Amino acid sequence: MSKTTDITGGGTPYRECLGWKLKQSNTMNAKEELIEHIGDREVKYVHITVGDEWDGSQRTIAGTLADVLPQLDFEYENDYGVQELFGNIWYMDGTWSERGEYDGSEWWEHKLCPDIPNKQL
Repeated sequence: MSKTTDITGGGTPYRECLGWKLKQSNTMNAKEELIEHIGDREVKYVHITVGDEWDGSQRTIAGTLADVLPQLDFEYENDYGVQELFGNIWYMDGTWSERGEYDGSEWWEHKLCPDIPNKQL
């Protein structure tokens, strides 16, 4: 019988089993993440693709914020592995957010249109 001990290292949950430390999976509620990211910005339109194109589970959620929020009330793995959410959010002020990803870790990133440098005008 192996000895298994749950520990916490630096605020990150780990499971110690047979001398190996394995990070426990991080899940995120897609709706709560979107609401937190948007903050007080006024949303014009949202277009999100959910799922994996390789297994045929991809589906699109698009429309106004009121249209998409009920469809985003689910948990997903936002840590390492494959990206699960793709998309853009357009705001009334002309800015937008797009989905960022690195090595399976996902986030929303707010973007501003850069000014044209004076030398180019």
